[in-house]
Formats: sequence, structure tokens, C-alpha cells
Amino acid sequence: MSRPGALLEPLPSLREELTLHVGPQAADGSPTWTLHDPVNNRFFQIGWQEFEVLSRWSLATPTRIAAAIGAATTWHPAPAEVMRLVERLWQSHLLVPRSSLDRARLLGTQRALQGNRLGWLLHHYLSLRIPLWHPEPFLRRTMPVVQGMFSGWFFTLVTLAAGLGMLLISRQWERFTGSFLHFFNLTGMFYYAGALTLSKVLHELGHAYAAHRYGCRVSTMGVIFLVLWPRLYTDTSEVWKLSARRQRLVVGAAGMLA
Repeated sequence: MSRPGALLEPLPSLREELTLHVGPQAADGSPTWTLHDPVNNRFFQIGWQEFEVLSRWSLATPTRIAAAIGAATTWHPAPAEVMRLVERLWQSHLLVPRSSLDRARLLGTQRALQGNRLGWLLHHYLSLRIPLWHPEPFLRRTMPVVQGMFSGWFFTLVTLAAGLGMLLISRQWERFTGSFLHFFNLTGMFYYAGALTLSKVLHELGHAYAAHRYGCRVSTMGVIFLVLWPRLYTDTSEVWKLSARRQRLVVGAAGMLA
């Protein structure tokens, strides 16, 4: 809870490396923005009210910001509402510590997070990421090769090939189903594991290429353990920069399509 005098005190500065991007429309049609913290690679979605506050941050105090918003928009916030946003920014480590008190506050928050050993263990038991590769240089070099795969003609060609394959299989269905018996031996399991691994790699590359195509940075690819079960993952968190829902849908579906 903020001190009464805090409403008249100068606000701390926002961190200089933060960037703001136009986001998708909310369900009610109102605009949204995405605040990106590149140091921690975190994204925060904000609405128009938060945007109005941030755009007047240079006014320095909650009282001035609230008065300026009330004079220019249909929203008439109280200074305490502005301070609540400041508190959330503090908790997300998006502000620059201004005094020894601010630094002590951040240090206390950090110690509290580190001291919760049970929470740390539970979090890393449920989800543990191990980055193995930074794919950006590879994606830049090979993007011209796969660019045609995002076109309508390629999708049509693959659909026709799949339809032809199903037609040919249906003509030899008994022979096809009989081939599954070969998987129940060591050699068959080896081939099955290889095919499954290859398909999963292509799945992740599909996400990576789609995100790269729309200008999003793919920082890492690696292995994630979900309740100690290993899976490949691709960090496409920058997709939240995209304001077009269709582009985000393409990135999300690219793995299955690949």
C-alpha cells in the first residue's frame, strides 16, 4: 500500500530498454499494447488505461498524471489508481531504483523469491528448460529455401499428394495394416523412434520459420522437461509483438502443418 505523500513525489524512471508494441484488439474491441522487457524476455499486455498513464510518465507525479488524463480523455482516474499501476511495475521490475529504499525493496523481493525453496522446486519440477541452440543465423541463411512452403500452391500440392497417398493405400489396405507387425521388434522400434524424432524436429522448425518470417526473433531452441518428461521446444515468445491474429495463428499452426 502506498504512503499518502507518495502521490506528490516524483515517480521513478521506466527502464530505458523497455519497448512498447501495438497489440491485438481486446474482446470488447478496445486497443491493447505489448510491453517488452528484453533483458528478461518477458511480455506484458496492457490496455488503454495503462497506456494513457505510461504515455504521460514524464509528468513525474501520480497527481499530475491523473489530472492530465482526466482533462484529455473520458477516464477520470484518482491518483491512487495511478499508484496501483506503479506498484505493479515495481513488482515486475520495470522501474529504475531511485533511492536506497527502492533498492532495498527490490532486494527484499528477490530474497523472498529465492528463499521459497519449495516454490522453486515445484516450478522446476513442473517445467525445466534447457536451451541447446540459437537458431537465428541458421534461419536467416535458409529462409529463402523454405519461403515457397508458405505459399498457397505448395499447400495445394501437399494436399493433393496426401489425397493420392490415401487413395493408393486404400487399394492395398490389408498389406498396409500388416506392415505394422514389423514395428514390434528392435529394428522396427529404432525406425519408429527415428521417424518420431525427425517429425518433432520439423514441427519445431515450422514454428521457428513462421515466427522468423514475420520478423520475430527466435532466441533459443532446446529441451523442456514437463514433469520430468523431455520434449523439444522453440522460444517464439516475441510472437506477442504481432498485432494481426492471422499471423499469430500461422505461427501456432506451423508446427502441425510442417
